[in-house]
Amino acid sequence: MSNSFEVEGLVGGDPELRYSGEGLAIVTFNVADTPRKFNKETKQWEDDGETAWFRVTLFGSAAETAAGQIKKGSPVLAKGTLTFRSWETKEGEKRESKELKADKVYLALRGAKGGSGAPAASSAPAAPIAAGDDDSPF
Repeated sequence: MSNSFEVEGLVGGDPELRYSGEGLAIVTFNVADTPRKFNKETKQWEDDGETAWFRVTLFGSAAETAAGQIKKGSPVLAKGTLTFRSWETKEGEKRESKELKADKVYLALRGAKGGSGAPAASSAPAAPIAAGDDDSPF
């Protein structure tokens, strides 16, 4: 069974690029995905639900490419494998995150969900800005 997943939305902050002890580039960034609907009365797109946040990770030379092209507010489409992680803080609060190990990351051409204008369906990406390397540690 495949765990293939994609998320399209706006990047919530500048990507964080770091290197493993073996020199493998790793970039992480958060993507906000907000459901949207068209209001026929106002003829405007409006948020229609809670924003879901996804932590995206990309490895290798693709990570360096993505770090150079993605900035806070960039509309992106990321495809890969989704995992869930939960933990408890020192204060006893339960937390969880949705993490996507990306195989490919695209810059959306006409905006994305959560941005102004039409939802992401109208923003088909042209080509990946970064495709994952086969040397991923996972």
